[in-house]
Amino acid sequence: MQHLIQEKKMMRECKICKQNKDINEFYTKHAKCKSCYKQFFARTKEERREYRRSHYIKNRERLRKIAKDYYDEYLKHDKEKRKLQKIKYTHHLDKREYYDLIEKSNGLCNICKKSFENKPHIDHDHLTGRIRGVLCNKCNLGIGLLCDDINILTNAIDYLKDNGKMPINTKQYTSKNNGSFIA
Repeated sequence: MQHLIQEKKMMRECKICKQNKDINEFYTKHAKCKSCYKQFFARTKEERREYRRSHYIKNRERLRKIAKDYYDEYLKHDKEKRKLQKIKYTHHLDKREYYDLIEKSNGLCNICKKSFENKPHIDHDHLTGRIRGVLCNKCNLGIGLLCDDINILTNAIDYLKDNGKMPINTKQYTSKNNGSFIA
């Protein structure tokens, strides 16, 4: 003969409908059952929205200051951490690999050999994802705008060789003339 073991169900009385219901019919630490809670929430939705709106208007300056202070504190402490997280997410480099890449280039751009003005940009092949090195912002933008195409870059080199580098006379090239040359 099999013995049937019955679980003793835990019951609780709902504060709203006054019915005894299984404990699973309640959200944790709530006195209202799930169905009554959902009805209450739906019924008071507009009231709560209006309260939040009026509370924000009354306390706007204080709430803005709290948000700004939190944001400033967050930025101050986590700026480096967030930068490294972004690099890990986009380029799959950990902290050590990123700093090794910069050290390998001696802290200089791999194209113009100048130090980085702001932050080094990780140059990578957009088709394969292979990392080529670190570049300054100008060099990274330059090869990016030329679509990483060796033929276009070669044409640009030939163009500069054929036409020479034109010195800009500050008297002839001014912002008043919308950046155009005066003959």
